[in-house]
Amino acid sequence: NHYASIKKKGGRRFMTAEDFVCAVLATKDTSLSDKSAADDLHALFATVDANGDGKLSFGEFSLLMVLLSTTREDWRVAFKMFDHECKGSVSKEEFVAMIPAFGDEALKPKVGGGLMTRLFGKNMNLRCTFEQLDSLIEDLQMEITKAEFRQFDRKRRGAITSDQFGELIASHMLGSHLPFYIVDNLRKMKSEANLVPFSTYVSFSRIMRNANEIGEAIQLYTSSGQPLRKADLRNAVSATGLPPLSKVEVDLVFCLFDRNGDGTLEYDEFLSIMKSKISFHAKGKEKEKVDLFSQFGKCGKEAVGL
Repeated sequence: NHYASIKKKGGRRFMTAEDFVCAVLATKDTSLSDKSAADDLHALFATVDANGDGKLSFGEFSLLMVLLSTTREDWRVAFKMFDHECKGSVSKEEFVAMIPAFGDEALKPKVGGGLMTRLFGKNMNLRCTFEQLDSLIEDLQMEITKAEFRQFDRKRRGAITSDQFGELIASHMLGSHLPFYIVDNLRKMKSEANLVPFSTYVSFSRIMRNANEIGEAIQLYTSSGQPLRKADLRNAVSATGLPPLSKVEVDLVFCLFDRNGDGTLEYDEFLSIMKSKISFHAKGKEKEKVDLFSQFGKCGKEAVGL
């Protein structure tokens, strides 16, 4: 509703390619569609736009958002639950049945579009394995990551300055309302000689997508909420199985998020900032924690008619 510029009778809205670029990059600057940042996103738009009419429906767009914002582990569990025949894969019908579990009721997609063709074939009669879905999502994530980076790397040098890196992280994680200490830290990161390569942003993006797993690992090192030091962050990332962070990458993270320059990060604040990336600029509902024993008792009572 915020980005779709085409409105048809009955209130249905559709996105143009330019709308799509702005939505993914969380900007209203339509001039981006003519810049290098948008090149790969136009190709992605064509993939999602199955019938090639130059418009994306809400169902096509929301399916893409579900793919991008759902964690890898959640997809793995869902595949095991909905693979009713234990074939190691799911049919189109089984896949469609699992989609609503990953979003609000308002985001239930009418599953379709080019992404479904990628997964289940032109006639929708193939089965999709978790590995195939995981590979597709990884490709989608990389296209988004490249487009975000190229907003600053318009000459395609493959690197940006450290202050540009800070602005990039802040804009795609926090929006326009930045905490004062981050604004102050950005002012200190003005060094043209200190270039940050694209690989660093890829690594940092993967950290953000795995915020939950990293958070659990960090708790083991920080006694559940104590300030986070550089060694703790490196160990936590390694514990999740992600590629280890280099010293330069860790230093950049701390330059941006260290509130008072004491060499530590506040655990809760840092993790909440990373998790905000997962939703791709959309505020989702907090999942309610369920007491397993209470839920078991409730189900038992219902089963016996109490």
